[in-house]
Amino acid sequence: SGGRPGFARTAVDTGVALPTAAAPPETARPNPRQVMPASLREFEWKTAESLPESRREQMLAELKKTPPPPRAFYQLVSQDFVARASSAELAELVMGVPMAATKVLARANSAYYGLQRPVGSLGQAITLLGLNTVRTICLQYMMEASFKAHAPALRQRFDHLWAASAIAGELSQKLAQRLQLPEAGGLVTEVALSSLGHFAAATLMPREGDAPSNQSLLARAWAEQTQLGAPAAEIGALLMHAWTLPETLVEEVRAIDRVLVTPALGVDPQHDLRLAVSYLSARLGERVARGDAVNLGDYEHSILSGDDYFHLRASLSPDQHQRLQDVLQSPEIVRTLHDLVRALREPTVR
Repeated sequence: SGGRPGFARTAVDTGVALPTAAAPPETARPNPRQVMPASLREFEWKTAESLPESRREQMLAELKKTPPPPRAFYQLVSQDFVARASSAELAELVMGVPMAATKVLARANSAYYGLQRPVGSLGQAITLLGLNTVRTICLQYMMEASFKAHAPALRQRFDHLWAASAIAGELSQKLAQRLQLPEAGGLVTEVALSSLGHFAAATLMPREGDAPSNQSLLARAWAEQTQLGAPAAEIGALLMHAWTLPETLVEEVRAIDRVLVTPALGVDPQHDLRLAVSYLSARLGERVARGDAVNLGDYEHSILSGDDYFHLRASLSPDQHQRLQDVLQSPEIVRTLHDLVRALREPTVR
C-alpha cells in the first residue's frame, strides 16, 4: 500500500483533536433566491442510458474485463441478508473467504479500537465491530480483488479510494444510527458500492486525462464526462448491471452521487435525509482520506460550503439541517473521525 496522508490537527470545543480549516466568509446554506453557481448550472449530467449505443457497448466491453466478485458478494448485498442475517450466518459466510476474514481481524486489532488484548476469532471480531462494519469490510475486500492497479499513479489513486470508502462506510453507519434512519445496513451497503464507479472510471480514464483525487466531485465529474462520456456514478451503474446486481440497488447507489445535480423536491423528507447522509459520508470520506482539513465544529462553512453541496443544502429542511449539525458535532462522531484519521496512518493488510 502507498503512504498515508498527513493531517492538520487542532482542538474543537469537544476537546478532541481534529483536522480544521478557517471558515470562508460566505454563508453556506442558500436561501430560496440564491443563484446556482455557474459551474454547476453549466454542467449537464449525462446518464449511462444517454450514451451513444456504440460507446456504451465499448465501455461495457471494457468493464467486463473487470473480474466479477465471488458468490459471497451477492449474498452480502442482498436485501434479505442485510436485514435478517445473524452473527453466526455472517461468520460462516466470511470464513468461506479467508482473506476477507483476515481483513476483519486486522480491523478489529487496529489502533482504531485500541484493545488491550488482541481479538483472535471471527466471532469476537463481529461482536466488536458489528454486522454492518464487518459486511462493509468484506465488500471492500471483494471489490478490491476486482480492481488491480499495476501503474504507480493508479495504485496511488486506488489507495485513496479505498481509504475514502472505509471512512465513508464508518461515518455513514454512525450517522444512520444516531439519526435513527431505517434500514441502516442497506444505507451502509449503498455507500460502500458507490465507490465502484470511481474505481471503474479511474481504470478507464486515460492517464493524462485522469481527474486528480484532490478535486471536488463536480470537477471530477466534468473530467470524467469529457473523457468517457458520463460521470463515475453512471459508469458504476453499468458495471453493477454487468455484475447482475438488482436494479433497485443499482438505482439507490447511482442516486448518491446524483445529489450533486438533483434539485430539492421535498417529496419524501425521510429519503432526502437518507440520501444526504449517504452523499455527505462519501464526500467527507474523500476529503479526510486526501488530508483535507475538516472542522466538525463549523457545520455550515467547513462541511457544507462549496458547489458540491449546493443542492444538498437546499434539499433539507431547517430541522434536518439542525439534526445533521447536532449529530456531526456530537462527541461520538468527533471521536470516530479522529480515530479514523489515526487509523489511516497504520499499514494495511494487502
